[in-house]
Amino acid sequence: MGLRLAARLRRDGARAEQYAGSADLGHSQGHAWRRRLLQRGPLGLEDGSHRPKRPRRPRWTPELAQAILALRQEYPHWGKEKLVVLLRRQG
Repeated sequence: MGLRLAARLRRDGARAEQYAGSADLGHSQGHAWRRRLLQRGPLGLEDGSHRPKRPRRPRWTPELAQAILALRQEYPHWGKEKLVVLLRRQG
């Protein structure tokens, strides 16, 4: 579907919104495809990586993570609200 859309966009020079609806895409996805097509040609429409550009960094210290794991093993049915109270009591 992407290559047919790309060919129509190139041939007609039309706006991305016009063909996004016919391809069951939102207008923002039509714009993204059009931009990728103009920048990289038909290869730009191939599936790319879904990996985040900026992976999240852990906010917990290793000591806190170990304390949480120990509490979860000791109280496996308790939720985070109860475990937070225990962690705060421990310091």
